[in-house]
Amino acid sequence: MEKSCTLEELNASMKKNKEKLLCQEEFTMWTQYLFPLASNDQELYRNIVKLGHNLSDVTKTLSARAAKTSLS
Repeated sequence: MEKSCTLEELNASMKKNKEKLLCQEEFTMWTQYLFPLASNDQELYRNIVKLGHNLSDVTKTLSARAAKTSLS
């Protein structure tokens, strides 16, 4: 998950795979927010990358974690 690419490279790959292309705003969201989160967290990686969850789903996951109380 360390390789970076440009929006143009990504869209060329997505077009080849007949997937929806990203606009600049979506690309920025991925590179600045979602990708760094997914890089450091296996559960978020699975949700974001493997399952294709959106930012709302990621927020729910993070909120649920924050709401958990410890058993200390």
